[in-house]
Amino acid sequence: MLAEWNDSFSVGIAKIDDQHKILFQLINRLSDGIHEQRSRAVLGEAIEDTIQYTLEHFATEEDLMREHGFPDIQKHQDEHNAMTAKLAGYKERYERGEADFSMDLLMELIDWLHSHMGDTDALLKPFMNSRGVY
Repeated sequence: MLAEWNDSFSVGIAKIDDQHKILFQLINRLSDGIHEQRSRAVLGEAIEDTIQYTLEHFATEEDLMREHGFPDIQKHQDEHNAMTAKLAGYKERYERGEADFSMDLLMELIDWLHSHMGDTDALLKPFMNSRGVY
């Protein structure tokens, strides 16, 4: 297993933590596909699933921030938008046969997720917890 969840990644909001755990599972599915040399179609489906779930997760976070008046929502959305654009661009290149799914790209995704959860998402915890959101 390439990406393992542990409690140090928790942002103290159950719904967000649960979604982060699913993102780890999706990343591991991609990793398994690479190691098992799955077909482009199978990897393409795994990439699409990861992108769609990531979009759903970002929407959940942003809805929660709007609902509770999180003051740094724009910075958070900017990070989400940048990753969404990067994933979409990669998916387009992959579908055109101009890119392969590699461990380097997967590690970049994991690094971003760790950084985003540890820095940006971690700011949600005290704010949301102070409003009774756990």
